[in-house]
Parts: sequence; structure tokens; C-alpha cells
Amino acid sequence: MGMPMFFLFLVLAAIAVYRRMRRPKGVLFIANLDGLFDPPTGDDEPKIIKLGPRLLWLAMLLGVKDVIVVLYEPLSEEYARDVRAVLSGLGLNVRFVVPRQFGQPLCLAQAVIDDRDLLVDLGDRCRGWVVDAYIEHPSVADLAEKLELRMARTSRRLVRGGLVQWTNDKGWFARVCRWIAIPTTNPAICLGVEAIERAAARLFAAGWREIMIRGARGAGNLRNRSFRSVNGLLRFLQDQPADGPWYVQDVLVEPYFGDIPESQKPVAVGHVHWWGPSLLDVTIFDRIVTRGNGSEGCSGPSALPWWIQIRLGFMLWRFGLVLWLLGYRGPYDMDFGIRRNGRIVAFESNVRYQATSTGIGPWIRLAGRRGVMATCDGVDLVGSYSEFRAFLRSQGIWMWSAVARESVIPTIDPRGGTYTGYVILAPTRARLGEIQSLVKHWISTQKVLRDRTGTG
Repeated sequence: MGMPMFFLFLVLAAIAVYRRMRRPKGVLFIANLDGLFDPPTGDDEPKIIKLGPRLLWLAMLLGVKDVIVVLYEPLSEEYARDVRAVLSGLGLNVRFVVPRQFGQPLCLAQAVIDDRDLLVDLGDRCRGWVVDAYIEHPSVADLAEKLELRMARTSRRLVRGGLVQWTNDKGWFARVCRWIAIPTTNPAICLGVEAIERAAARLFAAGWREIMIRGARGAGNLRNRSFRSVNGLLRFLQDQPADGPWYVQDVLVEPYFGDIPESQKPVAVGHVHWWGPSLLDVTIFDRIVTRGNGSEGCSGPSALPWWIQIRLGFMLWRFGLVLWLLGYRGPYDMDFGIRRNGRIVAFESNVRYQATSTGIGPWIRLAGRRGVMATCDGVDLVGSYSEFRAFLRSQGIWMWSAVARESVIPTIDPRGGTYTGYVILAPTRARLGEIQSLVKHWISTQKVLRDRTGTG
């Protein structure tokens, strides 16, 4: 037994040395929210640009001190100052850069390639670094090749082959879940209006009062719609462009499960390492989903019973094994629903960083995984940024604090006080609820005051 154990020790030591030698000096991070869309339309672009700044908070999860984040537009001066203060307090040296112009369709990585001055500047600054992105889109692999840099996680060959695109396809996810015995909504995967209409008619004939259609390559919940009749579905499809995603891409048609309470829509988050997925990385969060078309945010760690969390964790791990065998490396999650009869169904997976990640970073780096956190993915602020800050201070709540036991961190640049998202860190679930209520009440009150005075 002596020689085999010694040989195993040498192999593990060699792997450790090799990986240490390949550890990057820094990360060039492409905050390419456009990668969620295939491709983005003119209607998608305002959402992409508005929500894009929240991806800068993923710098907390990249594992290096030096990071350059490529954004769609410059941050406002006040917000950029606060962001740099909190990140530098964590020992992170983060810079933000913006390409000079964008082509059509919107593509952040391609815009960097087209900006010759920025490309040369990044080539000089990023020697020995790696390229990472919110979505490992083929354009990101092209940028990495231009800069002669490695991809941080998945190989350029696999990224160019569309690995991340088809592993984020909801139809592909449903098929894989059937193969590895993970329960789903059992959707019909349709291409074309006639196939969608037939699948919907079958569900209504089977007694379902409401159905859901989801674009297989939709961005989160932004391409989900529910209907109570075939006629309502057809009217919606008739209003869509004939060359749009509802016509030319797969669409999932499934029952709308109205018996899933809002508190029973957890998301399980994990990570695929070079040696495989780990159960130790699994964290379960509770998600609140706005009915039909959006996510309000999440909170966690989950309040679900431990035995349910274990079941969710093992389902996530099984799916992670498939991703590992395909060559994917990096974060991934699975969205679940728990019906009133206790049956768990899996809706979809995000094989990438998630909106939840913008809260996980502050929770890990600022709170040290202590207490609880909640995210708000987006809200109309109405009041100004300075007014928001003053209100929180009046309630004894810190903004941006890395030392206070509770804090509110705006994750979306509140330009002109019109729109923001935020993360709340709190010591207990009860206190988290109190802060959420305070913030939501203040925002709604400000809106009423502005409506009455006719300003804003």
C-alpha cells in the first residue's frame, strides 16, 4: 500500500502546483447581460442597459484582487464613489471601462473588440489575466483570443461551440431532467404557432384552467406568459413579429401550477469545479416570483425544512454532474416549485452567474455568511439617491457598510433616483423583514407624494 499511496500523493501535489502556477493575476470581467438574449431586440436593450450595473458586484466572487469590469455605460459619479469605497475596503482593486460605441444587435464583448483603443489598453493592462463573463457567449471567447488570454472557467473551444447557450435552453434542461429522473412540469416543447396551439388545446381539454408558455431561450422570466384560453394565447402570438423568438425558437407549453405558494419557489445554487460539483457548495434560497413575468428577488439561507433542502441539493448535484461531464466549469442553479401536495418540480436551470449572485457576493464578503440576506432585483426608486441614503440613516440602517451587522447595498446605479435594486443584510430573519418593510414603505410613500405634487 506504501507505493500506491506515495504515487497518489505525488499526483495530487503535481496538480496543486500546476493549478497554483496557472492562478491568474487578475480578471477581465464582461458584464454582458445581452448574452441572456438570443439575440437582444430593440425592446430588450433598455432593460439590458438599466440592469447591467448590478453585475459589477460579481467582482466579489471572482477570487482575485485585481478586476476590470466592462460595462455598457459609465456609472454616475456618486454611485461609482460608493462602489469603489466598499470594494476597496475588501482589498479589491476594481476599475470600470466602457466601449465607445455599440453595433446591432447589442453585444458588449463585440463592442470591446471593435474599440481598437480600448482593446490595446486592455491588452497592456491584462497580461497574465483571464477573461470571465456573466454569460460565456462565443463573442467573449473571440475577445479572449484577441487579447491572447485564457477563459476563466470553460475552454474557448466549448464556449464557441455554444455549450453555455444550449445548457441554458429550457427545452434541453427538461430533456436532461427526464433522463436523470428529476421531476419537471413535463412541458411540451414546440416550434411554431400551430404546434403551440395544439399543445395548449390539449392542456385545456385535460382540465387545466391556465397554462404557461416559456421561450426556451428566454432571459430568466422575461419571456414567460400565462393564458386562460387558446384565443388569448393566439391573440398574443399574432401581435409578435413573425421572425421573433416565439416563432423561430422552441417554446415550452405546460400547465400553470397555481397551487405553488410564493414561499415555496426555492432556488438551489451550486458550483462545478474542475474535479466536479460539490454538495458543500450548495446553498438554498427562497425566491419570490412575480406571477408570470419576473422575479422580485430572493432571501436566504432558505427557511425550508432541512429534509427538503437536502432533496433539492442532491437534485442540483445530479444535474451538476451532467454539466461537469460536458466540460462546463462555474456557477449554476436550479429553480424549483413545491406544490401543496409536497411534490417538487424543477422549472429551469441557469448555467451561469445568476441574479442571486449579486446578493451572494455581499453576503459572503461583507457578512461572512452570517445572518440572512435578501435581494430586490429592481424597483422604481422615485426618491433621489441622497434621500434614500438619508432615510436609511434616520432608521439606524447603514448603506454600504462592511462592518455593521445590517446594511442596505444598492446594486443598480440609481441614476437620477429613477430605478435601483438592492441587497439587504440582517442578523435575523425577523429584522430582515422589518428592513424590507421599511424600504418598500418609504419607496411607495415617495411615489404617492410625487404623484400628488405632480413632480418626478
